[in-house]
Amino acid sequence: TSNPEILYMPAASALANVIAVQVLRIHQFNNLMEKNRAEARCHSHFIKDYIDKNYREAINLDTLSEASYISKSYISHQFKKDMGMSPIDYLIKKRIEIARYLLLNTDYTVTEVAKQVGYDNPLYFSALFKKNAGVSPTEYRKTYRQEQEDICTNPG
Repeated sequence: TSNPEILYMPAASALANVIAVQVLRIHQFNNLMEKNRAEARCHSHFIKDYIDKNYREAINLDTLSEASYISKSYISHQFKKDMGMSPIDYLIKKRIEIARYLLLNTDYTVTEVAKQVGYDNPLYFSALFKKNAGVSPTEYRKTYRQEQEDICTNPG
């Protein structure tokens, strides 16, 4: 008669080794995935910083790809995943945000504001501004200045 433990021990040992190897692989895979996610977030932040610093320049996906050495499709997908919008939508948002500031705090003409934020065509700029702000740049400035005047003349 043979001892059943002698037969089961090698099989149990082999199974334990397989389980240990699988756990190690899963752990390594999770570490790799986390590293890739962190790297992807770094790429998105690089693109965001690039746009923040260069919004006056002509920027498109080709420009961003050349600046970051990352493919256009990867930039589009990853930036949208990390930032909630495409890089070009972020660029437009950034430009409109700065245009609002300039309209409220300077006496630049709409054409000058357009140029300051990277648009050579003031009509295109005005259309984009209206689409994003709900009013034209001229109306935006006029409304704000009227509100400021009202506050200054009737403070209470």
